[in-house]
Amino acid sequence: MNEIKFQAIWGRLYLILGILFGILFIFGAIILRDYSILLNLLAAALIIYIGNRMLLRSYALYNEHEIKVYGHVGALRKHYQFTDKKEVQIKNNSAYLKGEKLKISAWMVDKQDWKRFIDYYDKDNAFMHELQDE
Repeated sequence: MNEIKFQAIWGRLYLILGILFGILFIFGAIILRDYSILLNLLAAALIIYIGNRMLLRSYALYNEHEIKVYGHVGALRKHYQFTDKKEVQIKNNSAYLKGEKLKISAWMVDKQDWKRFIDYYDKDNAFMHELQDE
C-alpha cells in the first residue's frame, strides 16, 4: 500500500505547543503554589503524544481497491473501498468517490505524498506526465 504522511510542520507544532504548555503549567503551579494545576500536565502530554504520532504514523494508506484514512492518534477514521481505481475522480486537487468528496485534508498532508496520490488516481494527469517524459 502507498502511504500519505502528515505534513511534518503540524506534528512539530503539536510537540512544541505540548512542551510549552507543560512548562507553563509547571511554572504556574510553582508561582501560585497550587499543585493541582499539575494535573493539566496530562493535557500537555496528550498534545505531545498526538504530535509524536503525527510524525511517525501515516495519514492515509491507499491502493487500487481501497483508501484508509487515519486520525491523529492512529485510529482508522474512514475506509473507502472500490473495485477499480478509476472510480476515484480528481477535481480541483480533491478526490471524489461516487460523487462524494473524500475526507482527506490536502493541507494536513505532506505535499509530495499528496502529489503522488493525485497522480495515482488522476488518469488524465498521469497520461500527460507520460507524454511529457517522452
